[in-house]
Amino acid sequence: MREGNVEGWGTIADTMPEFSSGNWRIAVGNILLHINRTRSFVGVVPAEPCEEKRRALLTSTLNHLSLSMGIECPPWAKVAYSLPEPWFPAGLVSMRAMALLQSPISFRRNGIFVTNEFFARA
Repeated sequence: MREGNVEGWGTIADTMPEFSSGNWRIAVGNILLHINRTRSFVGVVPAEPCEEKRRALLTSTLNHLSLSMGIECPPWAKVAYSLPEPWFPAGLVSMRAMALLQSPISFRRNGIFVTNEFFARA
């Protein structure tokens, strides 16, 4: 495997368009794998166009990882979003209470609520 490749997905540059306009759930897993392996946010930039809630999800993720891993967060990812309605990426109504309790502050401030399972692949 070449340096910078996300297992099975090519480079992080290949993953970012998938995050912005394709299956963001798989792409988030690959972004987490990339950051965990490289300990760097280099190349983790949303492709354009990217809907606001996906951009908010990426900035929330990077801010959380920045705090927990001690990696400097990119300046563009320090922007706080105010989504018009709360977003629960899991999509299951039965998981909402757990997501409200478990969401890290970097997600809550953007109106995004995730469970601990969100980081299971990291």
